[in-house]
Amino acid sequence: MADFNPLNETHVASARAAVAKAAKGLRSGELSFIEVVRAIAAQRFCVPGALDSPDFLLFAAIDSETDHLPAKNMRAQCSVSWLQACDREAAEVALMHADAAHAACDRILFQLDRPT
Repeated sequence: MADFNPLNETHVASARAAVAKAAKGLRSGELSFIEVVRAIAAQRFCVPGALDSPDFLLFAAIDSETDHLPAKNMRAQCSVSWLQACDREAAEVALMHADAAHAACDRILFQLDRPT
């Protein structure tokens, strides 16, 4: 959110909703691992307390580790062989971090359900 204002309750609620949607999407399998990582990592600047949260920092670290992988909207610009290599790497990263990411999502969702 380009004009995010941390004092604007609507902005904060929107960021919290985006994080909740991403976390639930990972838990349900509706969203890809990398999509969720990027969504939660991006919102960590907008959710109060997230910058100091180990759960959000996990997603920031994985995002940093995978930032070279193409986003959905860039895949059409990539060669098939590159996409295959990227998809293999994304699957390996997802498998490596699955348990920690799912646990972090559960804790994030618990925190988001608490009144602010």
